[in-house]
Amino acid sequence: MKAFFVVFLVLSFFSIITVTYCFAYKVATSYSLGVGLSFINILLLYWAWKMIFQKKLIALAVSVIVFKYAILGVIIYYSIRSGNFSAQWMTVGFSILLPSVLGYAFIKTRLE
Repeated sequence: MKAFFVVFLVLSFFSIITVTYCFAYKVATSYSLGVGLSFINILLLYWAWKMIFQKKLIALAVSVIVFKYAILGVIIYYSIRSGNFSAQWMTVGFSILLPSVLGYAFIKTRLE
């Protein structure tokens, strides 16, 4: 799983740098917020599944997942409602997850 986080962080870093230099400030901050929320989402999901499989703390993991999505929804709602962020670019920032998964799968198949 550490390899996935490395792929995610590398893709995120280069994509944030590219968006920052090519687009306006509002676009760059929206994209960066989307990437950051996606990273926090993946970290919390990783932690919850780790708790489920290692310690069998199903109630704790399920409550973390439920509250995580509630908090994520509130953050997205207020950030878009404030007018300082673009919903489209925040969604593009969230979508960095797909290239990260594909890159991780490509690396894993090449190494095996």
